[in-house]
Order: sequence, then C-alpha cells, then structure tokens
Amino acid sequence: MVETNLLHVTLPIGLVVDRIEFHGTNLRLAPKPQLGGPVQMRVRISTGCLATFIESRAPKGIEGFQITTVGGKLLVEAHAKIALLKTRVSAEVSMEIFEKRMIVAHLDSCSHNIATGLIEKQLAAINPVLNVADLPVRVQLDSIQIEGNKIVILGVAWLNEGLIPR
Repeated sequence: MVETNLLHVTLPIGLVVDRIEFHGTNLRLAPKPQLGGPVQMRVRISTGCLATFIESRAPKGIEGFQITTVGGKLLVEAHAKIALLKTRVSAEVSMEIFEKRMIVAHLDSCSHNIATGLIEKQLAAINPVLNVADLPVRVQLDSIQIEGNKIVILGVAWLNEGLIPR
C-alpha cells in the first residue's frame, strides 16, 4: 500500500483543507505521481478552517464564527447584528454529498427565527462547501462524517493525470 498526503491545501474558493490523503496499491510516486487504477481518498477539514472560510464570506454585521460538532452535525455560532441589536446566533447545519461531486450545507435549525433568512443567505454564499472540480485530480465523493471537530470526506480518486492542478 502506498500513501501520499497533501497538507494545508487552499482551494480556489478560499477554503483551506487540512489534509488530502491518497492511498492504494496502484499508486506510484516517482518519477511523477501515477496510478494504474483508482485510489482511496480522504479529505479532512477542521471546524476551525471552516469557520475561517465562512467568516471570510460573511456579510457585514456577522462575525466571531465558532463551529463545533454535535451528533453528526455542525453547530455554527456567531455574533450577528439583528434589528440594531448584536446577539449570539447559533445554527445546526447538516452536510450532504450531492451527485458524488459536491458537499452542500443545509440549515436544520436556528436559535432565532428572525436570523433564519440571514443564515440561509450565508449558506448560499458558501455552497457548495467542496466541489471536486476544485481538486487537482478527478474525484468521486462517497461519504461524509462529522465528528471530533472535523469533517472527513471519503471517496475515490483517479491520479492518472498526476497531481497537477487543472
């Protein structure tokens, strides 16, 4: 089994992925990465990197994002200015794989009904959270796990084009 890792990869949309792991028996690293068939891929995104990304896309009046994991979902908290008052808003967010190509975030619940529209607008600005078109190889996404303050995405990659951005 051969394994290679890409660390702290910044995707074109600005999201920093902590680690992308490729492992398989058909993986050859020298003289350039090649593959005779598909390899397993694991993408790890910390909740801290996701919070930084969301904050970078947040409209004026929303700041101080913190994300934790609870029961396979994300608990997103931030300070928001609503009707001239600054308050702490929390939202429970789930993530799903769409067409084996994208990770999409959905609002499940919100601590303040008045903030629901604002949060949905924010989710629209960051979705898809991950699109395989942004990765340097062809990828199929198979599953997503949210736990331990990280998001782990499993899939299959085809490295026959090498680790060169498209």
